[in-house]
Amino acid sequence: MTASLAGLPVHVASVNTKEHEKAPPLPYNLLALQADASGLWHYGPEKVLEITQKLRDDHQAITYNRSDCRYLYDERHAEASVLMALIEKQLPDLTAGDPARKSKAFNSKKVGAHHGIIPTLEVPNRRALSKEEMNVYTLIARAYVAQFHPPEKYRSTTVTFQASDHKLTATGRVDVDPGWRVLYRNETKADEARLNLEPLAVDDKGSIKSAESTEAFTKPQPRYAMKTLLKDLARVSKYVGDEKIRKLLMEKDADKPDEMGGIGTPATRATHIDTLFNRKYIIEKSKQIVSTELGRSLYDALPPIATKPDMTALWHEKQSQIENGELEYSDLIKDVDAVVAGEIERIKTEGMNMTAQTNGTQCPVCEKGVLRKRKGKNGDFWGCSLYPECKTTFPDKKGKPDVEGKPAFKPSDKFTCPKCSKGLVRRPARKKGVFWWGCSGFPTCDFRSFDNDGIPEERRRQ
Repeated sequence: MTASLAGLPVHVASVNTKEHEKAPPLPYNLLALQADASGLWHYGPEKVLEITQKLRDDHQAITYNRSDCRYLYDERHAEASVLMALIEKQLPDLTAGDPARKSKAFNSKKVGAHHGIIPTLEVPNRRALSKEEMNVYTLIARAYVAQFHPPEKYRSTTVTFQASDHKLTATGRVDVDPGWRVLYRNETKADEARLNLEPLAVDDKGSIKSAESTEAFTKPQPRYAMKTLLKDLARVSKYVGDEKIRKLLMEKDADKPDEMGGIGTPATRATHIDTLFNRKYIIEKSKQIVSTELGRSLYDALPPIATKPDMTALWHEKQSQIENGELEYSDLIKDVDAVVAGEIERIKTEGMNMTAQTNGTQCPVCEKGVLRKRKGKNGDFWGCSLYPECKTTFPDKKGKPDVEGKPAFKPSDKFTCPKCSKGLVRRPARKKGVFWWGCSGFPTCDFRSFDNDGIPEERRRQ
């Protein structure tokens, strides 16, 4: 198709330009602060909690640090001029805005037990803070100062081109006023191209110089980083199949802009994640968080009540009934005790089928098996314990698997490459239980094929 487009005459069928305004981000709550600190400096959630506790207790520099709210009381607007002047004195890059401006963050009706995390009038001398404390404090101060800067303004243009029977679309953007983004200029992505299409007009004519398309495999959902894990824990309702449970989770967080049917709180999530790391249920590898064989074995051994968020929703519903006088708190306690007691009895009777082999190095390819030392015709090597599902092998290096080296895969003697006739290799994809086939002659030969029940898709079609 793309080859047939090259050289075709083309004309502009439509031009649509719109003006946009984008308000500054709301002040931080703990979740948003943990997510941004993780993305910028790779701070864990427990570390951010520790840093903010010091900023609050030792320096009296910020308000309540465990807040799950991002709005402020209307009355706090009165201190804006004094507070911004103090902040700008210590942090000159955070140029003060207009103290008369009142962003949507100032809304007492949306404040719960605590308002968003903002600086106090006890603005610390920057020399009194550690580097980590300064980093986190700057984020909090910047988000506050941004409330007094104008919105970001820009125009977007969408152009539709007609080439024979083909309709092509292009989009462009023109920045008008950076507004509050002047405070975030160091974090602007360099690859954000700004293409101005506004000079184009309907019926403008030209020709297509070249055209190409990119063919690729559908990529699986990326693995979690700490930032994306924290945000997903705040919206687990999207993974719930039961509509009633999903609705209960969403209703629980109706007044929280960052929470959409989540489990736990920003403070408790930090502790839970830390516990999972300490118990080796999850590990961090190349800034990605993955489960271990031990963690997956534990998950498989647990009942649905412990692996689904349903109970969080149901117990919250009962807590609401207690608040409304429809249920006695003792009834909820009895229910919780009964559930826990029932699971204890089940485990006593059935036991827990924990099949994980915890001794050994986890296979870095399939991330399910454990590398085991084996003898081959050319000496010792290390192979995955899940062979033949995973055929990864590593050379032996002083009695240990050389996982820094390139993993070896045994080419198939049954399926050959239709391009070069070399043996095909079945490789595990990132998604659990999914495989694909590639030529053993890579990179000389780049043939690849989907897997269909252990057979290359191309071979099955034949």
